[in-house]
Amino acid sequence: LLVGIVVGLGIFKYTDRLPKKGRWLKWFYVVSLLGMFVFAGEEISWGQHLGLWGHEDVPQFIAERNDQTETNFHNMTNALDQGPTNVIVLGTFFAFVILPIVRKVRGLSMRPGDADYWFWPTRACVVSAIGVLVIPFPKRIYEWIYDVNGPNELRHSEFHEFYVALLMTTYIISIYIRLKQVPRQTSD
Repeated sequence: LLVGIVVGLGIFKYTDRLPKKGRWLKWFYVVSLLGMFVFAGEEISWGQHLGLWGHEDVPQFIAERNDQTETNFHNMTNALDQGPTNVIVLGTFFAFVILPIVRKVRGLSMRPGDADYWFWPTRACVVSAIGVLVIPFPKRIYEWIYDVNGPNELRHSEFHEFYVALLMTTYIISIYIRLKQVPRQTSD
């Protein structure tokens, strides 16, 4: 995520290359990079996993509510843990399953002059998208069959989070690379 954030900041050097109807995308990229920053901060518990402080140093307010005694918010409530991930999984399903079918049926293509070309992910993100879409299913199937919940449940979340982070990073880097390759528009 940190590599994606650093490279992604380079996007703003080239936003003048976005089509006029796609100028709003720079705000989408800002939100995406902020989301990546929060994701990275949450994953390292805002420094706790870097050894900056231990579990015993976590403020009591957080320790009482955080199921892993970490200085992050995503372990305090299911909405903060699963909500953003579910949005990305649904977006990934739409972008890599539904949208290609619709585009194929309607004979649509995307070109650099179109705003959607700069919004939707490209084939560069396919491997990470497969991970995002496929990894949760073995656990869900197992839980449906065996009606498992609680401490013995299968843990796939760290692996799944890796693929979500990889998808976000690949997406931002692909935007940067494509923008860098588009020639600057000259005024006549």
